[in-house]
Amino acid sequence: MSQNNFISDLKLRYATGGMFTKLIAVNLIVFLIISILTVFFKLSGVDVQIGSEFSNLMTSIFALQTDPMQLLTHPWGIFTYMFSHFDTLHCLFNLLILYFAGKTLENYFSGTRILVIYLLGGITGAFFEVIAHSIFPVFIQHANVTGASGANMALFMALAFHKRDLEINLFGVLPIKILYLALIYFAIDFIGLGSNDGVAHFAHIGGALFGIYAITNPYASKNISFTLERYFDKIKSKFKLRNKTKMKVSHNYTRNTATGTKKAKPDEFYAMDKRDRQVKTDAILDKISKSGYDSLSKEEKDFLFNQSNNA
Repeated sequence: MSQNNFISDLKLRYATGGMFTKLIAVNLIVFLIISILTVFFKLSGVDVQIGSEFSNLMTSIFALQTDPMQLLTHPWGIFTYMFSHFDTLHCLFNLLILYFAGKTLENYFSGTRILVIYLLGGITGAFFEVIAHSIFPVFIQHANVTGASGANMALFMALAFHKRDLEINLFGVLPIKILYLALIYFAIDFIGLGSNDGVAHFAHIGGALFGIYAITNPYASKNISFTLERYFDKIKSKFKLRNKTKMKVSHNYTRNTATGTKKAKPDEFYAMDKRDRQVKTDAILDKISKSGYDSLSKEEKDFLFNQSNNA
């Protein structure tokens, strides 16, 4: 496969994948940026002082500062920390959880709701961690926190409390209800509170509690995750409407008839075009279901990619 085809396939999989795919992609991109910069600095043979300054710079950009005063000067850490990993195994484990919980939950809720739960779960976990480091004497010094664990716990608990009877095979052999597994994870984090194991247990607890809240009466007007989902969807709809309006103004509309090519009204053109595109999309999706994604031609992949961008 050529480089161009590989990149095109990645773009298509990103565009046609669910929100969990996009969240995984962001986590991977941030991890690669951190890793590449770290490797270059290691290879440059810098002295200890410069290395320490580089480490401080990286944490100031990508980590959550649990010191309230530091947080005031580095507020972006509340968002960046939930996409940042400095350790390969930490990143892979979190991406596996994100893939399973996000993909499964997206069978029952929109991609926008998945994004909202992920972000607000991570933010809630961040505040739990900052407050804990400020009020409990066991935390002698403040820490820097990175990782998607708090946001993942929000998705995982939301899934567990929404589909309580869903069974999964733990380690591929042990069947267990997802609710029981979620409660075990929660118990492990609760028992670990205050321990010096390098795990942000309070962030996990905060994310888990938000996940439970987000899925309780999920369509109630007082549920902040539902409110934000509708708000984001309205913004998205406005952008789509604006783009379609621009397209209407800037195109000449024609249609083929038995006697030749004639001008068509904009509404008539869009109705015919939409119908034709939908028929072709359905045929491609049917081909994927029967023969797999790799059976598509480059033209079909490009068409599906363009459709996903215009959706």
